Amino acid sequence: MQLGYPQEAIRQLKTLLEKDSNSTRAYKELGDAYVMLGKFDEAEQAYQCMLADIPASVPTLVALADLHLNKKAPPDRVKATSLAQQAVAYSANRDASALLILSQAYKSRGQRARALDSAQRALPLARGQLLKTIQALIQTLDPEAK
Repeated sequence: MQLGYPQEAIRQLKTLLEKDSNSTRAYKELGDAYVMLGKFDEAEQAYQCMLADIPASVPTLVALADLHLNKKAPPDRVKATSLAQQAVAYSANRDASALLILSQAYKSRGQRARALDSAQRALPLARGQLLKTIQALIQTLDPEAK
């Protein structure tokens, strides 16, 4: 996707999908572009098309969980948790983003112990800004954590 140009990306991705509806990666990118424009229902439809072809797409499950937890109003915390659990399972506990969104979903439901456990499992897998985000989340869950 052309970063910063979601409308152009949507146009190009729709053209691509008209020519080749089996280009499943394009559905994930289309969903991401719709999120950038605040078109959350359209984003969800695009992500669901991706998952229809590749149910184990961890990045798509994470994006959809984030959509339900942090973007759509009102948030659907139960659905977000379920999607995040699927992402963690498909990644065999090896995807920091999946563990982070699961931790955030648990936190939103008041399940602090589960949230802390998921965040701590994400720590050794994370790098850069993702690592900082996870560390900050852990501080909110356990202020005595180092």
